[in-house]
Amino acid sequence: MGHVVVAWLWLRQASLVQRLLDGEIPDEEAAFLRGKITACRYVFRYELPTTEPTLDLLSNLDDTCLEANSDEL
Repeated sequence: MGHVVVAWLWLRQASLVQRLLDGEIPDEEAAFLRGKITACRYVFRYELPTTEPTLDLLSNLDDTCLEANSDEL
């Protein structure tokens, strides 16, 4: 779930950054902020999709770990 939370944080940050970019800011700061939006896009295109196999496994409600007896571990 860490990837999902990090993606959500990037989305919040990108949303704020976009509002800042809609205003008047110095070019140096604008370049830095555009970099943040690019980083957000990276997370959503390459990192977030890697969570799908894990979420599929969890959605199958596999209870192997829950049924394990602590004496057997």
